[in-house]
Amino acid sequence: MQLSWNWPLLALIFALGGRCVEFSLAGIYTVHNADAGMECDSIVPVNAVLTFFHQRFISEANEKLEAYGMSLTTQIADSCDDPSVTLQKLVPILGQSKNRCEASIGVNGTNSLLAVTGAFSSDIGDNVNYLLQAFCIPVIESVSSSLSLDDPTRYPYFVRTSPSDIFRTQAIVDLLQSQHFVHVSVIYDGSDFGSSMYTQFKTLIDGCKTPGGIFQMPCVEGAYEVDFRKKTTMSKVEQQLLELKTGLNTTSVKVIVIFMNPEAAQLLFFYLTFWGYKKGDFIYIFAHQHDLLSELTEFSFAVIDHLEPYQEANKILQEDQDTILTLIPNRYMRELIMSENACCLDLDQDCGYSMQCSGDERLDNLTDYDLKQIRTVYNAINLVAHSLIGIHKKMCPTDQLGEDCETMAKNLTGKMLLEQMMRTTFTDEDGHEFKLYNRSARPSFDIVQMQDGYWMPVLLDYDPFIGPQPNPNLSEVRYPPNWDEIQEENRECQAFCHEKIVVPRGVCCWKCQECPGPHMYIEKPMQGSPMPELLSGRGAQRLLQRVCS
Repeated sequence: MQLSWNWPLLALIFALGGRCVEFSLAGIYTVHNADAGMECDSIVPVNAVLTFFHQRFISEANEKLEAYGMSLTTQIADSCDDPSVTLQKLVPILGQSKNRCEASIGVNGTNSLLAVTGAFSSDIGDNVNYLLQAFCIPVIESVSSSLSLDDPTRYPYFVRTSPSDIFRTQAIVDLLQSQHFVHVSVIYDGSDFGSSMYTQFKTLIDGCKTPGGIFQMPCVEGAYEVDFRKKTTMSKVEQQLLELKTGLNTTSVKVIVIFMNPEAAQLLFFYLTFWGYKKGDFIYIFAHQHDLLSELTEFSFAVIDHLEPYQEANKILQEDQDTILTLIPNRYMRELIMSENACCLDLDQDCGYSMQCSGDERLDNLTDYDLKQIRTVYNAINLVAHSLIGIHKKMCPTDQLGEDCETMAKNLTGKMLLEQMMRTTFTDEDGHEFKLYNRSARPSFDIVQMQDGYWMPVLLDYDPFIGPQPNPNLSEVRYPPNWDEIQEENRECQAFCHEKIVVPRGVCCWKCQECPGPHMYIEKPMQGSPMPELLSGRGAQRLLQRVCS
């Protein structure tokens, strides 16, 4: 998929005797998902739009790069949310490209793959990284925040323009502590995102207990895996759902932490509604902003990336479909226009609709979440472009306008590009600065709450290393009608039993009972922390005998 050139500048380059060295920056996007077990089934609207802006940002980057005798070309592949399909699409893109592990890869007539960016899950990311790191080709991911990709020994050529989930998990723990939610349950899916987030969550709450219980860490009463992925058998899903339903019906927990992908969360809330749960029965804590069509999410919280939305996107997409498709030909945008308007652009081609498009069709307005996704793509492509300019200035300081640098073209390796990206800083069109924090974006999050069907910010730009910052543009936290009951449940869950019997209930909580008899002493006071193993079974009886004796 080739892009338009800046012809006036290109003509000047050739007039001055220069040549333009091309590098290929491929894009992998999950444009279609695998609904009902079918590969490449229904279109994912926001990701189709991301491919359009990927091409647009490449074109804009070339306006900067051409002054240095360089340009970017691109090819885009649809992962179809399937690792094997992704590899099938990626291998032809890799083509005859030589590896970038060593210098002198040659430049004559070649357009070697320089890097890959895009929007895909961490499960897809595993395969993409393992293949490309054999060729020392960097992967710059836009949306996958899974902490499993943080290990530079396993993924030495991976960076991303979103924060790592390792810091998102800390922000969730901080949120729970700030609201005094010490008694929670967790629901997670079987994806890399869900399982790794839950593992990190357990690590944090188990490893961060303070002496004397000054700050109470959350205690997980129940952890339920519900894996809706197509590789999971229906019988296993039914068993997981039964365990979840039984657990929710028999627990006093009022706060549930959700570590699930959007599609899985949507299915989960279908079942919660079917089981008869109502708004306010639970407060849910989401690790991402889910646009769920469920009133059950009212009063719930979500921890989302702090990003400046790419505000120009809706204005660009308000052009009629003919203008959009003329500016940048894109088959995924053609499909999206037909899908959202239920019409065919060409009745002679294979199309599931009977009505001919008029040419005046518009795309649906993008949400704030969509605009932030576009920003991550913008940051990824500009990170590569500005890094190339930085390398050019170091290796070719005396080159004239538009003169290609043969030394750079021959000696540019994947390691050089990776190291330069980790040092590069650039400013976007609104004056906001972007740079990597280690190998990810700066760990900054917004905490939002669902209020009257809308996600409203209650804390902005929260960095777990710095803490909350004052901001006048925040909404007040709203509490459900049963807020007193929720507070009381968390307050009484881990009571301090002074000269009383500790009576276990569940995994996390206990209650206090007066000791019988006149002679009582406490050998070891109970502190406000999760119930130790000593309190279960026979251990509890032995403890009670020591406490009341």
